[in-house]
Amino acid sequence: MSEGKDAGLPDEFYEEDPDELFSISLCPAKYGACTAEKRNLMRDILIPLREKLKELNITQLIMDKSSPPLMSHHAFTISIIGCPNCCLSPYFSDFGIICNYTPAVNNEQCTRCGACVSCCTEEALSLASGNLVIDYKKCVRCGGCVKVCPADALAIDRKCYRVVAGGCGSRHPQIAQTVTECADVHGVLQILEKALNLYQQAPFKGRDLSFHELLSRCGVKALRI
Repeated sequence: MSEGKDAGLPDEFYEEDPDELFSISLCPAKYGACTAEKRNLMRDILIPLREKLKELNITQLIMDKSSPPLMSHHAFTISIIGCPNCCLSPYFSDFGIICNYTPAVNNEQCTRCGACVSCCTEEALSLASGNLVIDYKKCVRCGGCVKVCPADALAIDRKCYRVVAGGCGSRHPQIAQTVTECADVHGVLQILEKALNLYQQAPFKGRDLSFHELLSRCGVKALRI
């Protein structure tokens, strides 16, 4: 049997924390279903995120805010998504991280072939007055246009993370709200620490305190930095 090409998947994608009360889900990029650039951006946040959760002792924090017996729904859920296509939705997790890629155009190199205009489902690109124009209000930062450009006239100008929080898919489903559109690794960790500090400081009145319930009261503005 022939062997496929090694996708170079990071070992860290397959580390598990069975004794911890947090769960980190990765999108299909985990299995090599995207570019190495996207996998690397996921890895860049996954490792420090896991370390920060342990540093803040989230398992003990959840135990202090929950009534026994502890079950799977008590775990703090995190989703890390390789691009804004969100094949695995981060919007039903306590904390979601979406990798973003802001494109830029070099009109001197652009051949006006229209390949990027045709591929963009958000209609964020157009050929106006002989130049390629990107409407950043429509652009979702997926980086798809860069991939299809035959002239290399499009490039990723900035890579960062969108952070969403407060999602829940259980008894009372709710969609996570955006905390910030663009943060670096340090910014994501600051938001996470702020979120867990908010959770720790909330009064415990003898019933389980869920993170999404807390944020529905406080709002995501409480997490912004």
